[in-house]
Amino acid sequence: MQVYIADCSDLWLEYIRNAAHQIVIFTPFFDDFLLDMFHEAEIDYSDIYLVTQLDWIDSRYENRKRIDLIRDMLSWGINVEVIDRLHAKILVVDWEDAFFGSQNFTRYGTGSVEITTYVNSADDGSEIFDEIRELFLSAKSV
Repeated sequence: MQVYIADCSDLWLEYIRNAAHQIVIFTPFFDDFLLDMFHEAEIDYSDIYLVTQLDWIDSRYENRKRIDLIRDMLSWGINVEVIDRLHAKILVVDWEDAFFGSQNFTRYGTGSVEITTYVNSADDGSEIFDEIRELFLSAKSV
């Protein structure tokens, strides 16, 4: 386990680029920064999953923009799923590596003071991955 008190977006990008099988991101907040990261992945879009929330959408610009981005992702073949009241921010790569913490997958988040924890299934055990997988399996497709 490694804890970072810093912007981890470059580290996320490194893992996304090296994904061999699947990428899963849980986040309530995202912008085009997330799509730019997805474009860097070598795997097919059909192997990328965004799990987000749609139960708290109002007329603010950033919420309307998120809906437009979801439409774009769906048109590219990215899987979009929802969990009501989701507030977790998690990146899972190949169910071997995971990052979780306070940082949103937004451009604004790259300039914020954040805390992120990295875990690896081989080094840190599979229990956290079992919990994240349960959360993933509870999501509903859009």
